[in-house]
Amino acid sequence: MTLSQRVFLLLQHCLPKRLIGRAVYHAVRWRFVPLKNFLISRFISHYNIDMTEALESNPHAYVTFNEFFTRALKPDARPIDKQANAIVAPADGTLTQWGALNGGRIIQAKGLDYSVDDLLGNQRPEGATFTNPSYATIYLAPYNYHRVHIPMAGRLTGLTYIPGEYFSVNATTAQGIPNLFPRNERLVCWFAGQHGDFAVVLVGAFNVATMSTVWTGEVNAQKRAQLWSYDDPTLTFAKGDQIGHFNLGSTVVMVCSGGLQWLSSLESDMSTRMGETLAHYPND
Repeated sequence: MTLSQRVFLLLQHCLPKRLIGRAVYHAVRWRFVPLKNFLISRFISHYNIDMTEALESNPHAYVTFNEFFTRALKPDARPIDKQANAIVAPADGTLTQWGALNGGRIIQAKGLDYSVDDLLGNQRPEGATFTNPSYATIYLAPYNYHRVHIPMAGRLTGLTYIPGEYFSVNATTAQGIPNLFPRNERLVCWFAGQHGDFAVVLVGAFNVATMSTVWTGEVNAQKRAQLWSYDDPTLTFAKGDQIGHFNLGSTVVMVCSGGLQWLSSLESDMSTRMGETLAHYPND
Protein backbone atom coordinates (compact mmCIF):
# COMPACT_ATOMS: atom_id res chain seq x y z
CA MET A 1 0.00 0.00 0.00
CA THR A 2 1.03 3.58 -0.56
CA LEU A 3 1.81 5.91 2.32
CA SER A 4 -1.45 7.80 1.80
CA GLN A 5 -3.43 4.54 1.96
CA ARG A 6 -1.68 3.57 5.21
CA VAL A 7 -2.45 6.97 6.70
CA PHE A 8 -6.08 6.60 5.60
CA LEU A 9 -6.33 3.22 7.33
CA LEU A 10 -4.76 4.63 10.50
CA LEU A 11 -7.29 7.47 10.54
CA GLN A 12 -10.10 4.95 10.22
CA HIS A 13 -9.08 3.53 13.60
CA CYS A 14 -8.46 6.91 15.25
CA LEU A 15 -11.29 9.17 14.11
CA PRO A 16 -14.48 9.45 16.22
CA LYS A 17 -16.53 7.88 13.43
CA ARG A 18 -19.81 7.67 15.33
CA LEU A 19 -19.62 11.34 16.34
CA ILE A 20 -18.76 12.39 12.79
CA GLY A 21 -21.66 10.33 11.48
CA ARG A 22 -24.12 12.06 13.78
CA ALA A 23 -22.79 15.46 12.71
CA VAL A 24 -23.21 14.51 9.05
CA TYR A 25 -26.72 13.23 9.81
CA HIS A 26 -27.80 16.66 10.96
CA ALA A 27 -25.81 18.61 8.36
CA VAL A 28 -27.40 16.87 5.36
CA ARG A 29 -30.85 17.66 6.78
CA TRP A 30 -30.35 21.42 7.05
CA ARG A 31 -33.21 23.32 5.42
CA PHE A 32 -31.35 26.64 5.06
CA VAL A 33 -31.97 27.11 1.34
CA PRO A 34 -28.76 28.93 0.25
CA LEU A 35 -26.52 26.39 1.99
CA LYS A 36 -28.59 23.38 0.93
CA ASN A 37 -28.62 24.51 -2.71
CA PHE A 38 -24.88 25.22 -2.62
CA LEU A 39 -24.10 21.71 -1.34
CA ILE A 40 -26.35 20.06 -3.92
CA SER A 41 -24.92 22.13 -6.80
CA ARG A 42 -21.33 21.39 -5.76
CA PHE A 43 -22.08 17.68 -5.43
CA ILE A 44 -23.68 17.52 -8.89
CA SER A 45 -20.76 19.39 -10.43
CA HIS A 46 -18.07 17.35 -8.65
CA TYR A 47 -19.59 13.94 -9.41
CA ASN A 48 -21.21 14.80 -12.76
CA ILE A 49 -24.64 13.62 -11.61
CA ASP A 50 -27.20 13.04 -14.37
CA MET A 51 -30.37 14.69 -13.07
CA THR A 52 -32.37 13.85 -16.21
CA GLU A 53 -33.02 10.35 -14.86
CA ALA A 54 -34.30 11.64 -11.50
CA LEU A 55 -38.03 11.69 -10.86
CA GLU A 56 -37.57 15.30 -9.71
CA SER A 57 -34.97 16.72 -12.10
CA ASN A 58 -34.77 20.18 -10.49
CA PRO A 59 -32.03 19.81 -7.84
CA HIS A 60 -33.17 22.86 -5.89
CA ALA A 61 -36.67 21.40 -5.45
CA TYR A 62 -35.34 19.01 -2.80
CA VAL A 63 -35.95 20.25 0.74
CA THR A 64 -32.65 18.92 2.10
CA PHE A 65 -29.40 17.54 0.74
CA ASN A 66 -30.35 14.11 2.08
CA GLU A 67 -33.64 14.20 0.19
CA PHE A 68 -31.66 14.92 -2.97
CA PHE A 69 -29.10 12.23 -2.17
CA THR A 70 -31.76 9.54 -1.71
CA ARG A 71 -33.77 10.74 -4.71
CA ALA A 72 -36.06 8.47 -6.67
CA LEU A 73 -35.49 7.77 -10.36
CA LYS A 74 -38.00 7.82 -13.19
CA PRO A 75 -39.84 4.50 -13.55
CA ASP A 76 -38.04 3.63 -16.80
CA ALA A 77 -34.56 4.70 -15.65
CA ARG A 78 -33.60 1.18 -14.51
CA PRO A 79 -35.22 -1.57 -16.61
CA ILE A 80 -35.69 -4.81 -14.67
CA ASP A 81 -34.94 -8.19 -16.29
CA LYS A 82 -38.33 -9.90 -15.97
CA GLN A 83 -37.10 -13.44 -16.72
CA ALA A 84 -38.37 -15.60 -13.86
CA ASN A 85 -34.97 -17.20 -13.19
CA ALA A 86 -32.90 -14.01 -13.53
CA ILE A 87 -31.19 -12.49 -10.47
CA VAL A 88 -30.66 -8.74 -10.86
CA ALA A 89 -28.33 -6.25 -9.24
CA PRO A 90 -29.97 -4.83 -6.10
CA ALA A 91 -28.21 -1.48 -6.45
CA ASP A 92 -26.13 0.76 -8.67
CA GLY A 93 -22.46 0.48 -7.80
CA THR A 94 -19.30 -1.54 -8.32
CA LEU A 95 -19.40 -5.33 -8.31
CA THR A 96 -16.38 -6.25 -6.18
CA GLN A 97 -16.86 -9.97 -5.44
CA TRP A 98 -19.29 -12.77 -6.33
CA GLY A 99 -19.44 -16.55 -6.46
CA ALA A 100 -20.32 -19.66 -4.48
CA LEU A 101 -19.85 -19.76 -0.72
CA ASN A 102 -16.90 -22.06 -0.11
CA GLY A 103 -16.79 -23.34 3.45
CA GLY A 104 -19.17 -20.60 4.50
CA ARG A 105 -16.65 -17.89 3.61
CA ILE A 106 -17.15 -14.74 1.53
CA ILE A 107 -14.20 -13.15 -0.26
CA GLN A 108 -13.64 -9.55 0.88
CA ALA A 109 -10.50 -8.75 -1.14
CA LYS A 110 -7.43 -10.57 -2.37
CA GLY A 111 -6.14 -12.66 0.52
CA LEU A 112 -9.01 -11.74 2.85
CA ASP A 113 -12.33 -13.44 3.52
CA TYR A 114 -14.90 -13.59 6.30
CA SER A 115 -17.62 -15.85 7.67
CA VAL A 116 -21.11 -15.48 6.25
CA ASP A 117 -22.44 -16.37 9.72
CA ASP A 118 -20.54 -13.41 11.19
CA LEU A 119 -22.05 -11.14 8.52
CA LEU A 120 -25.64 -12.31 9.08
CA GLY A 121 -25.47 -12.55 12.86
CA ASN A 122 -27.09 -14.96 15.27
CA GLN A 123 -30.62 -13.57 15.26
CA ARG A 124 -32.56 -14.92 12.28
CA PRO A 125 -36.18 -15.70 11.43
CA GLU A 126 -37.19 -19.18 12.52
CA GLY A 127 -36.16 -21.75 9.94
CA ALA A 128 -34.07 -19.36 7.81
CA THR A 129 -31.37 -21.34 6.06
CA PHE A 130 -29.36 -21.32 2.84
CA THR A 131 -29.02 -24.29 0.51
CA ASN A 132 -26.10 -24.31 -1.94
CA PRO A 133 -25.56 -20.56 -1.31
CA SER A 134 -23.95 -17.91 -3.48
CA TYR A 135 -23.16 -14.26 -2.82
CA ALA A 136 -22.39 -10.95 -4.49
CA THR A 137 -20.96 -7.71 -3.06
CA ILE A 138 -21.71 -4.27 -4.54
CA TYR A 139 -20.00 -1.10 -3.34
CA LEU A 140 -21.97 2.14 -3.62
CA ALA A 141 -19.83 5.25 -4.11
CA PRO A 142 -21.23 8.67 -3.11
CA TYR A 143 -22.20 9.41 -6.72
CA ASN A 144 -24.32 6.26 -7.13
CA TYR A 145 -28.09 6.00 -6.89
CA HIS A 146 -28.59 5.00 -3.26
CA ARG A 147 -31.84 3.12 -3.14
CA VAL A 148 -31.64 -0.65 -2.65
CA HIS A 149 -33.99 -3.05 -4.45
CA ILE A 150 -34.81 -6.73 -4.16
CA PRO A 151 -32.85 -8.95 -6.62
CA MET A 152 -35.69 -11.45 -7.07
CA ALA A 153 -39.29 -11.85 -5.95
CA GLY A 154 -39.66 -12.71 -2.29
CA ARG A 155 -41.67 -12.50 0.90
CA LEU A 156 -40.14 -10.64 3.82
CA THR A 157 -39.59 -12.94 6.82
CA GLY A 158 -37.39 -10.81 9.04
CA LEU A 159 -35.11 -7.84 9.62
CA THR A 160 -32.03 -7.99 11.82
CA TYR A 161 -30.28 -4.86 13.06
CA ILE A 162 -26.66 -5.53 14.08
CA PRO A 163 -24.64 -2.74 15.75
CA GLY A 164 -21.03 -2.25 14.77
CA GLU A 165 -18.27 0.03 13.59
CA TYR A 166 -18.43 2.75 10.93
CA PHE A 167 -15.34 2.04 8.87
CA SER A 168 -15.26 3.29 5.31
CA VAL A 169 -16.00 0.45 2.88
CA ASN A 170 -13.96 1.52 -0.16
CA ALA A 171 -11.26 -0.55 -1.87
CA THR A 172 -8.51 0.59 0.51
CA THR A 173 -10.33 -0.48 3.67
CA ALA A 174 -11.53 -3.70 2.02
CA GLN A 175 -7.89 -4.59 1.39
CA GLY A 176 -6.57 -3.35 4.74
CA ILE A 177 -9.16 -4.09 7.46
CA PRO A 178 -9.90 -7.79 8.09
CA ASN A 179 -13.57 -8.77 8.58
CA LEU A 180 -14.59 -5.29 7.45
CA PHE A 181 -18.25 -5.95 6.65
CA PRO A 182 -19.03 -8.14 9.71
CA ARG A 183 -17.46 -5.43 11.90
CA ASN A 184 -19.63 -2.60 10.57
CA GLU A 185 -23.23 -1.80 11.49
CA ARG A 186 -25.72 -3.51 9.20
CA LEU A 187 -29.31 -4.35 8.41
CA VAL A 188 -30.03 -7.91 7.26
CA CYS A 189 -33.27 -8.19 5.26
CA TRP A 190 -34.46 -11.81 5.17
CA PHE A 191 -36.70 -13.14 2.40
CA ALA A 192 -38.24 -16.41 1.26
CA GLY A 193 -38.22 -16.92 -2.50
CA GLN A 194 -39.15 -19.54 -5.06
CA HIS A 195 -35.69 -21.12 -4.88
CA GLY A 196 -35.19 -20.81 -1.13
CA ASP A 197 -34.23 -18.19 1.41
CA PHE A 198 -32.10 -15.20 0.56
CA ALA A 199 -30.81 -12.12 2.37
CA VAL A 200 -29.96 -8.59 1.30
CA VAL A 201 -27.49 -7.00 3.72
CA LEU A 202 -27.16 -3.21 3.94
CA VAL A 203 -23.73 -2.49 5.42
CA GLY A 204 -23.29 0.85 7.17
CA ALA A 205 -20.11 2.88 6.77
CA PHE A 206 -18.27 6.10 7.59
CA ASN A 207 -20.71 9.04 7.24
CA VAL A 208 -23.66 6.66 6.87
CA ALA A 209 -25.54 7.79 9.96
CA THR A 210 -28.67 5.72 9.31
CA MET A 211 -30.19 3.18 6.96
CA SER A 212 -33.87 2.84 6.11
CA THR A 213 -36.27 0.16 4.90
CA VAL A 214 -39.59 0.78 3.20
CA TRP A 215 -41.50 -1.11 5.93
CA THR A 216 -39.81 0.42 9.03
CA GLY A 217 -38.55 3.78 7.84
CA GLU A 218 -35.28 4.97 9.37
CA VAL A 219 -33.59 2.44 11.68
CA ASN A 220 -31.56 4.26 14.31
CA ALA A 221 -28.41 2.94 15.94
CA GLN A 222 -28.92 0.66 18.92
CA LYS A 223 -26.58 -0.92 21.45
CA ARG A 224 -27.75 -4.48 20.88
CA ALA A 225 -28.74 -6.64 17.94
CA GLN A 226 -32.47 -6.92 17.34
CA LEU A 227 -34.63 -9.16 15.18
CA TRP A 228 -38.06 -8.29 13.84
CA SER A 229 -39.87 -11.34 12.45
CA TYR A 230 -42.72 -11.02 9.95
CA ASP A 231 -45.55 -13.33 8.96
CA ASP A 232 -47.49 -10.94 6.75
CA PRO A 233 -48.37 -11.99 3.19
CA THR A 234 -48.71 -8.32 2.21
CA LEU A 235 -44.94 -7.91 2.73
CA THR A 236 -44.23 -9.57 -0.60
CA PHE A 237 -42.02 -7.84 -3.13
CA ALA A 238 -41.75 -8.20 -6.88
CA LYS A 239 -38.28 -8.32 -8.40
CA GLY A 240 -36.85 -4.81 -8.55
CA ASP A 241 -39.09 -3.33 -5.86
CA GLN A 242 -37.37 -0.90 -3.54
CA ILE A 243 -36.61 -2.28 -0.06
CA GLY A 244 -34.45 0.46 1.49
CA HIS A 245 -31.84 3.15 1.09
CA PHE A 246 -28.56 4.47 2.46
CA ASN A 247 -27.74 7.96 3.63
CA LEU A 248 -24.38 8.42 1.83
CA GLY A 249 -22.31 5.61 0.32
CA SER A 250 -21.95 2.03 1.49
CA THR A 251 -22.16 -1.62 0.44
CA VAL A 252 -24.81 -4.27 -0.28
CA VAL A 253 -24.10 -7.98 0.12
CA MET A 254 -26.70 -10.46 -1.11
CA VAL A 255 -26.65 -14.13 -0.09
CA CYS A 256 -28.91 -16.48 -2.08
CA SER A 257 -29.87 -20.15 -1.98
CA GLY A 258 -30.13 -22.35 -5.02
CA GLY A 259 -26.76 -22.49 -6.76
CA LEU A 260 -26.68 -19.45 -9.02
CA GLN A 261 -25.16 -19.54 -12.50
CA TRP A 262 -23.24 -16.27 -12.80
CA LEU A 263 -22.93 -14.50 -16.13
CA SER A 264 -19.60 -15.20 -17.80
CA SER A 265 -19.32 -11.52 -18.72
CA LEU A 266 -18.97 -10.38 -15.09
CA GLU A 267 -15.67 -8.73 -14.19
CA SER A 268 -14.21 -7.62 -10.89
CA ASP A 269 -14.79 -3.91 -10.20
CA MET A 270 -17.23 -3.56 -13.07
CA SER A 271 -20.03 -1.01 -12.77
CA THR A 272 -23.52 -2.34 -12.18
CA ARG A 273 -26.93 -0.74 -12.52
CA MET A 274 -29.90 -1.84 -10.50
CA GLY A 275 -32.07 -4.23 -12.50
CA GLU A 276 -29.26 -5.61 -14.69
CA THR A 277 -28.90 -9.39 -14.69
CA LEU A 278 -26.04 -10.84 -12.64
CA ALA A 279 -26.97 -14.52 -12.61
CA HIS A 280 -29.65 -17.08 -13.36
CA TYR A 281 -31.12 -19.96 -11.47
CA PRO A 282 -30.82 -23.27 -13.35
CA ASN A 283 -33.92 -23.84 -15.46
CA ASP A 284 -36.62 -25.76 -13.59
